[in-house]
Amino acid sequence: MAVSCIAKADGEIRWAVLNTITLLRRYEDVHKKLAEAMLRGVSVGEAIKIIESNLPEEHNDEGEDPDN
Repeated sequence: MAVSCIAKADGEIRWAVLNTITLLRRYEDVHKKLAEAMLRGVSVGEAIKIIESNLPEEHNDEGEDPDN
């Protein structure tokens, strides 16, 4: 049982790393703006605003269902 839990955790870690790399590449401009803001010490709320205001329009619908 412990081996299967470890294998599952390893798979989840691989997925998370791949997903992170994909997001960082896809949204490189947003990542740069966020990194610069974090170096200035902005709050978490301000960081969220930076992300939301710099995402492409199709990803900035605040939870609306894209199929509707």
